[in-house]
Parts: sequence; structure tokens; C-alpha cells
Amino acid sequence: MKTRWEIVLAGYGGQGLGRAGQILAEAAIVYDDLEVTHNQSYGAQARGGASQSSLIISNEKIIFPIVEKADILVALSPQGYSVYEPQVNPEEGIIIYDSSIDISLKGRAKEQGYPFQEEAYKLEHSVGISIMALGAVLELYNIFSPDALIKTLENQFSGRILDMNIKAFQMGQALVKL
Repeated sequence: MKTRWEIVLAGYGGQGLGRAGQILAEAAIVYDDLEVTHNQSYGAQARGGASQSSLIISNEKIIFPIVEKADILVALSPQGYSVYEPQVNPEEGIIIYDSSIDISLKGRAKEQGYPFQEEAYKLEHSVGISIMALGAVLELYNIFSPDALIKTLENQFSGRILDMNIKAFQMGQALVKL
């Protein structure tokens, strides 16, 4: 079983990538007692500009906190794909992309597409796209328990927003099973 994961979430500002990275980090640290580093960046335009959130999740102490060769790239925009695709480990990495949008795939690493944006709109929760992608990631790879992520959502949200985020997460899991 893999004990270290380097993950990049990339897309546009306003898709909730920074928050999704924080949620993923908190779930891994608090509920599964893993080591985590997290950083994020976004362009000058917060909404609509480039945005990324990167994490290292490990069973062991993390010495260097920057993703060097991503095991997983979640690309929610064409720009996110083109900028971060070269960082993906071509032998063992995977790119999980939004098949609802036009992305020119390079095929250098394993690539799997899911209609995140389309499904987020159906749920009437466009910002839930990043939480939906986390559902797909945790369904594909046993990084840590999906229950840990649900508990983190329950700690950070309430009411209608919590319900929408849980539905988005579960939709991401369901897309993988189709």
C-alpha cells in the first residue's frame, strides 16, 4: 500500500480549490493521524484566474513540503491541466480531469475524466466541483477513509451548505463507480 501521496488540485479561482485542499489536509491530519503539507496559490484575479492547491499526505515525516512529482493531478480547467500536467509522475501518476470541459489531453500519464462541472450544475452547487473531485479521488485511491472527509465537512459547514457538499462528495464517489 502506498504511504505517500503528492496531490495537485488545479483550476480557476472560485472553484473552491483552496478550501478543498484545506478540507483534505484536515481530514488526513485530524481523523487519520497522517502527516500533511498544504500550500496554495492563485492569480491576481481571485475569481476566474489560475488557482492551485497542493498537498503531500504521508504516513511518515515530510522533509520537503513542495510537490515535485504529483501522484494525482485534479485538473478542473484547461489551464490547470496544461500548467501542472508536466509535474505528474508519468509512470505512476494519474490525471483526473473534468470531462465536461474541452481539455487537450497529452496522454503522457494515465488520465481519467469525469463530468464534474456538469454534475455540480445539476446539484445547483457549482463551487461543489472541487468537493466532488475529492470524492472521486478517495473512491479511486485509499489515501484515507472517506468518512474522515465527511466528518471534516460536518466540522466546517452546516445546514444547506453541508448537505450540498456531502451530496457533491458522494456524487464524485458515484461517478467513479459508473
